[in-house]
Amino acid sequence: MRQHLNERAKNLLSRCDPYKAHDYKVVKKFLLQEMQLTPSVYLDKVNSVSKDSNETYHQFGHRLTSLFEYYAESRKVSNSYDRLMHFVIYDRIKSSAADGLAVKN
Repeated sequence: MRQHLNERAKNLLSRCDPYKAHDYKVVKKFLLQEMQLTPSVYLDKVNSVSKDSNETYHQFGHRLTSLFEYYAESRKVSNSYDRLMHFVIYDRIKSSAADGLAVKN
């Protein structure tokens, strides 16, 4: 698994307990906590990701699905459509408000 990580993730993983570093779920949780990715970062990634020229649409769809699942997990949606809808709408309104507050030149 280590060979698939970027340099930052490899450096963070070096601080993880070596006996736990072989468990994918433990490593995933550790890296996500250390990188402190917020729901808004995940949603930005979902909204801005584009298909790489060397990937199929199936691979792109899987990558997009994974990002959205990380977003839902970070929002603690727990398989609730209502909670998911609430947070997607909330984040969209929040981003619109932030756009309106931006300083115009």
